[in-house]
Amino acid sequence: QQSLALRVQSAIQDGTGKILTDPKVVVADGGSSRISIATSVPVNVETITIPQGENQPPVVTQRLQREDAGVILNVSEVRIDDNGFVTLTIQPEISIPVPIQILQEGPFAGIQLFNIDRRQLQASQLRLRDGQTFIIAGLIRDRDIVEVQKVPLLGDLPLLGALFRSQSVNNERNEVVFMLTPYIMDDNVAFGLPPNP
Repeated sequence: QQSLALRVQSAIQDGTGKILTDPKVVVADGGSSRISIATSVPVNVETITIPQGENQPPVVTQRLQREDAGVILNVSEVRIDDNGFVTLTIQPEISIPVPIQILQEGPFAGIQLFNIDRRQLQASQLRLRDGQTFIIAGLIRDRDIVEVQKVPLLGDLPLLGALFRSQSVNNERNEVVFMLTPYIMDDNVAFGLPPNP
């Protein structure tokens, strides 16, 4: 893990990596927390039919269904023992919105819909010392970007069109690394009292 931490630090320093977020949360013994750096994107249009009565037609309405996409970390089952260890369960998630279609009609015409591409891990019952850093890597996204360049009109001709267009494929690979460091807070210090002996 130390070599991975050094590689992450080196990537940040040379500009090939960047810190997405650096949140700090306080979780009580036995508690849980959710850290979400995400945006809500439309994924579907839901049709709702509301019956009105025997002689009246039902009212039909539509609404956009949305889901969060971004970086999410769930921390749960936090326990602190007398030896200065913290036991917890973490579930990091990377979700990326992938465009699928633009709505052509109805009240949401022109709205882009997305699929959510999710990468999740779960690490249960981690036992870490106070101040020890735990690193999770392996949340990788591989994407091929295809670019087509062509001469207008001529590039669309059957058979001969291939002579007037070119195609290039670029591979984009991203990996998100989570670094988690628990610190045990002294309740007395938090309230301005002398620390526990």
